[in-house]
Amino acid sequence: MFAYAANRMAPPETPRHPPDTGAPESPGHFEKLARLRGEELDRANAEIRSREREIRLLFEGTSDAVITIDASGKFRTWNPRAAALFGWKEAEAVGRTLAETIVPERYRPALMAGIARFLETGEGPILSQTLELQGLRRDGSEIPVEAVIVATPVANSWLFTAFLRDISIRKAAEAELQRASDAALAANRAKSEFIANVSHEIRTPMNGILGMTELALGTSLTAEQREYLDTVKRSAKGLLAILNSVLDFSKIEAGKLEVDRVTFPVRRVVEDTVKLHSFRAQEKGIRLFWISEPEVPERISGDPLRLGQILGNLVSNALKFTERGEIEIRVTRDLSELQFSIRDTGIGIPAEKHGMLFREFSQVDASSTRRFGGTGLGLAISSRLVGLMGGRIWVESESGKGSTFHFTIALNPARTAVAEVQRTVASSAGPMKKLRVLIAEDNPVNQRLAAAILQKRGHETVVASDGAAALQTLRLERFDAVLMDVQMPDMDGLNATAAIRQGDAGVEAKTVPIVAMSAHAMSGDRERFMKSGMSDYISKPVDARELVDLVEGVAATGGKVGSKALAVAEALERVGGDPEVLRELAITFVRDYERMQKGIRDAVQFRNLLALENAGHSIRGAAGIFSATRTVKAAEAVEEAARAKDAAAWAGVPGLEVELKRLRDDLDRIAREGCL
Repeated sequence: MFAYAANRMAPPETPRHPPDTGAPESPGHFEKLARLRGEELDRANAEIRSREREIRLLFEGTSDAVITIDASGKFRTWNPRAAALFGWKEAEAVGRTLAETIVPERYRPALMAGIARFLETGEGPILSQTLELQGLRRDGSEIPVEAVIVATPVANSWLFTAFLRDISIRKAAEAELQRASDAALAANRAKSEFIANVSHEIRTPMNGILGMTELALGTSLTAEQREYLDTVKRSAKGLLAILNSVLDFSKIEAGKLEVDRVTFPVRRVVEDTVKLHSFRAQEKGIRLFWISEPEVPERISGDPLRLGQILGNLVSNALKFTERGEIEIRVTRDLSELQFSIRDTGIGIPAEKHGMLFREFSQVDASSTRRFGGTGLGLAISSRLVGLMGGRIWVESESGKGSTFHFTIALNPARTAVAEVQRTVASSAGPMKKLRVLIAEDNPVNQRLAAAILQKRGHETVVASDGAAALQTLRLERFDAVLMDVQMPDMDGLNATAAIRQGDAGVEAKTVPIVAMSAHAMSGDRERFMKSGMSDYISKPVDARELVDLVEGVAATGGKVGSKALAVAEALERVGGDPEVLRELAITFVRDYERMQKGIRDAVQFRNLLALENAGHSIRGAAGIFSATRTVKAAEAVEEAARAKDAAAWAGVPGLEVELKRLRDDLDRIAREGCL
């Protein structure tokens, strides 16, 4: 600004005079020239004064503090806003040094060293940059300011101009926002802990209700008694489903819900879903059926429980809103995804309501809560679960014409699950030998339930009421496995397990397989239990078959996965160790290579970022099947950049094409020669 002022205040150029012709000038001529010159000087001085007033008004009227400092650090100018900001009047400030007035003492040495370095070298890294600093007021208080400092050369020296702005209000708002954010996080943590505790308190008695009902149904009953107990079982499972929905939503909201990864028969999950809902469909006279296209693989790697949960939510919704006709589940496949479509002939959904379907606690019509029931969480949870499984979900529907809900999941025919390997070992070993199992559980109902389930399988059980009693029992007797409740009085399951692993229950007991049994079901619980030394984990209310499989599995393997299963090459491991499956997938990939390559080239040719994003997504999923890390990373980088509308996506295309070609060449060899 001051350089601008200096330029504007320069006197006007001296006017040119007529050339000297050598002719004598009359006295009147000189007087006329002197008068003209005086008038020109008057006009120039008037213009200078006018410009000075303009600059002074700008200097004094700006909302920022503007100060100038000479090379010695002394103030040369000081505008009214600077006086208001720092408390020094102009007459008091001018002539004083920067260090003794507006710079806090702790910053003064660095400031003076910076000025000296600039004067010596011409280097000033903070010049012409927007900085956030602390300023010192005359009363000793500090104030946050935003500053821009500019250096101007003046007569063999330098003049520094600083533009300073008070940002206390903004900083206070930022601090308040941070406090609010911290409070929200604390409230969210408290909510999660509350839900976990409530879950534990409800699941513990629910475990007893469901378990004892199941055992009672296995005895001789009259038809009337069986009907009553079936009703109790369905009601308890309904209550448990609501509890699980609330718990799932809480984990999703906190970003802590995780999906498992085991190998499972995908058609069986669909078939089980149909069986589960067939009774209700028959009651309403609705045809419920499923179709799987031939190219759908027999087994995939993923989370069968969560897949079943999504299908169950969608089929349950279809049954709820369909009074007649049919409901169809169709499973199809492309190279990298499975698609599930649930079509019904129900009431349909108006197009303007589609956007709210997947929001939590949301229903198409508020009156539907009374007519159809429900928490409004099912579709929201399904949407989040689909996302966690690498897919997407959408709906096609018109009012009065039925609905079709579609969702996809990443196709990954892999398996690396500890529990699955344990169960495979246990099931392939022939008839299970009789086991001695220690049950460490403080709740009498749960003690009786676990003992009854294991005894029915032919195993021997001993009960300890807390962790200390479990340690004492292990010192005296030998066991093949321990079923350890996590939350017990005096000594809980985690401390008891740590003590066992340290040898406090004897040398032999140090390696005994320990299965955690807990009503806690929040994300991170399993990892916490495993870290304490436990071999595996089962959540209450326990499923009888799952409990038996888990205890027998850890007993058969000593709580560890066999080294053979872990030594298999990664790509082969991801397809269940079957070389023929890997070869078949390699052939499919090679055949599809040209399509994937064309997708990239078309996107580049037409500069279509959406098409490039889709191409990257497709390649990432396909390469992930083979654990092709470099190709996956290259495709992921292009996909994410294209999704963000970042032009850098185009720069990643050549690298992606190179990695895609390398993967294609490797898979081509497997397709022709096999992998063994």
